[in-house]
Order: sequence, then C-alpha cells, then structure tokens
Amino acid sequence: MELVSVKRTAEDKKKEREAWDKPSTETMDDYPYGLCLHLDAETLEKLGITETDFDAGNSVGIVAEAMITEDAARSVNGKVKRSISLQITKLSVSQAAASVDLSETLYGK
Repeated sequence: MELVSVKRTAEDKKKEREAWDKPSTETMDDYPYGLCLHLDAETLEKLGITETDFDAGNSVGIVAEAMITEDAARSVNGKVKRSISLQITKLSVSQAAASVDLSETLYGK
C-alpha cells in the first residue's frame, strides 16, 4: 500500500478561499481539519513512547486500524460530497523507515 500525501496544494487553498471568500491562504493550515492526531500522555504510555523518543519536526511511521464511525453524503452547490469518520482502534508509532512493508506489519511474517 502506497502512502499518499494529503497536504493541501496551493490550488486546493485557492479553491477553498474562493468558495468561502477567505481573504488569504497565508493563515490556512497545510493539512485539512481532522487529519491531526493528538496522542495524550496515557496513549503515549500505552505505546511505550517516552519524552526522549521523538522531537517536534521528526517524521514518524504509523500503522493504524480504524473503524468507520460515520458514512455521509451531502449536496454542496449541486455536487454530492462523501465523507467518512474514522475512529482509530489500534495504533503503532515508530521512527520513520525508508521502506515499510505494511503487509508484514499488519499480518506478520
């Protein structure tokens, strides 16, 4: 499975600005709302991550299993927009590797 960057492009920001009449893309986040994961102290402890394991700005690898908690369709300006909400149920976080064999991570050797 190939990992795909979900970072907003300049064109994505321009389209959103035009759609919502926002004055500037300078204050817009690079990634859409909802893609940020916050791991609290208890979760870090469960994952075995200590304060010295990672620093802000480091890349990490994650493998997750999630449950779809919402499946929705809505009409926006005459176009149907689909969305899903995911609840992560299992998670692994590690130092980013050059190459990750996701099938091995998910299913073992």
